[in-house]
Amino acid sequence: MSKTSTIIIFISLAIIILAALYASPLPDGLEKVAETLGFIEKAEETPGVMPDYSFARTGTNVWPTIIAGIIGVLLVLTFFFFAAYMLYSRH
Repeated sequence: MSKTSTIIIFISLAIIILAALYASPLPDGLEKVAETLGFIEKAEETPGVMPDYSFARTGTNVWPTIIAGIIGVLLVLTFFFFAAYMLYSRH
């Protein structure tokens, strides 16, 4: 892994940790509108790996948010590096 790739990963992880400290526990815009208009009860819970962007059940929302953010960034970076490898390996 190149030095640039390592720097990108560490900066991304630092942003995740800082952003998680300021993440709002309030519902997002679509959820708020559904509550206001009274159709939130019709929403169906879909099972997933990280429902509501949380990964583990702990006392606070900070650690699950950090873990979910790290997993998300690693997935996106893996896809990005794989796509870049596939594009540039043809030359």
